[in-house]
Amino acid sequence: MPYTCPVCGYPHLEEQPHHPGAGGSDEICPSCGTQFGYHDGANDDLVWRTKRHEVLRRKWIAGGMKWHSKVDPVPGDWKPETQLRNIEP
Repeated sequence: MPYTCPVCGYPHLEEQPHHPGAGGSDEICPSCGTQFGYHDGANDDLVWRTKRHEVLRRKWIAGGMKWHSKVDPVPGDWKPETQLRNIEP
């Protein structure tokens, strides 16, 4: 089951970004480069983490919404503006 990146809306993460009581997954989103549990904290403070995701999202957008991964190729149908719609309010 794929998961959605809470920072950029990439819909194909392999793991849930955070596991309640266990912290972040350590997976790195190939789209925006967020490493869950590192860039967004490992604690269970949902309010803080949500605000951190907003900060990371603004930085990614300001940086031109570039594909982060040097290993995973950019999907042919990748549209960062569209994938942002996948983020739940």
